Amino acid sequence: AVADATPSIAPPPVAAVQAGPLVPASEDIVWARPAYKFIVKWNRDVTEPAQVQFSKDKSFAKVETEEAASGRHVAFGLNIPDGNYFWRVAEGNQTHGPFQVALSRLEPVKLLRPAAGEMVDLSDDQVKSGVAFSWECKVGAKTYRVQASRAHEFTDILLESQTKDCELPPVTLSGGSFFWRAKVDSPKEAALWSEIRAFAVEDKAMKLARIKSQAPVHVNQMAKNLPESTGTAPRAPNSAPAVSQNSATTLPAPENLSPTQGWNVSSNMVSVTWAPVEGAEGYVVQFSKDEQFSGAFSRRVKEASFSIPAGAVGGGRVFWRVSGEKIGTKPSWSQTNFFENRNR
Repeated sequence: AVADATPSIAPPPVAAVQAGPLVPASEDIVWARPAYKFIVKWNRDVTEPAQVQFSKDKSFAKVETEEAASGRHVAFGLNIPDGNYFWRVAEGNQTHGPFQVALSRLEPVKLLRPAAGEMVDLSDDQVKSGVAFSWECKVGAKTYRVQASRAHEFTDILLESQTKDCELPPVTLSGGSFFWRAKVDSPKEAALWSEIRAFAVEDKAMKLARIKSQAPVHVNQMAKNLPESTGTAPRAPNSAPAVSQNSATTLPAPENLSPTQGWNVSSNMVSVTWAPVEGAEGYVVQFSKDEQFSGAFSRRVKEASFSIPAGAVGGGRVFWRVSGEKIGTKPSWSQTNFFENRNR
C-alpha cells in the first residue's frame, strides 16, 4: 500500500491582539441621514471577536447598544436616540476608550464667514460695517441659531440670534478675539452645533495703538491689546493675515492661534486653530504626551482648524503642533504649544 503523502495542515494560530493604542479616526460629530446608519471609525484593524459599546454614562452602567466589530469601523442602526455618547472597543482582553461622540440625524451646518483665523477690520467710523456671519443653507431648515463668545467654551455669550436666513446682518463687536458657531434650530429633531471657529476684530482703538507703535499686525502684538475674557477659558490671541510663502521649496510654518500656551481644557472637545499658510494644500496636526512627539497622533485636514474629543489625546499635559502641506515643497512645523487636559 502506498502511504498517504498529504501533509497534515495545522489550524491557523489565533491572532494576538495588535499592539498600539486604538483611537478614533472618524469625525467627532457623526450623523446619519434617513435610511442610513451611524458609522464610527478607528485607526487600525481590530482582532476579532471585537465589540463596540455605546453608553450615556462614562462608567457604561447602562449600554445603549452593542455591535460586533471588524476591521476599522462599525455601522449600527438608528435604534438609539440622538445625543452625546461614550463609546469603547473591546478586543481580546483589552478595552480601548471611552471616547466621546455626538450622534445626530441632522448634519451640522457648514460655516462660511468669518473664516477660521480671519481678521475683521471695523476701525473706520465712516463705514457702517460689522462682522458678517454666514453659513451654508440646509434643505428643510426653517430657522438657525448663532452664538459668538470670547471664551472657547461659550461661558459668556456675547451674541445669540435666531434667523430664518443663512446669514446675519452685520454685527458690531469690540476689538479682540472671538469664537462662533451655528446650528439648525429644530424643535422636533436634535441638531448639533457646527465646528467652533476663531476670528478676530480690530477696532479703531486697537488700530490707533498699532499705528502709534508702528508695529505690523501680528498675532503676538495684537494679543497684548486684547481685553480680558470674562469666561473661564484663557483667551486666544488674535489672528494674523495669511502667512506668505517666502521660499519656492519650503512652506512657512503656521502660527498657532488657540488654545494658548498652558490653557486648561475642561470641555469634552479640544479645538486647535492656526493662521492659514498661503499656498498650503492642507495641514498635518499632531498631538503628543511628550515634547519630542514620539508616538504622536497625527491627522491631515484641509482647514486651519481641527477638533478632537478631549479623551482621545490623554489627560494632563498635551503638546500640539501643525505644519502646512503642498506637493513639491518642504513643510515646516509650527512652534510647539501645550494645554492641560482636565478630562480623565
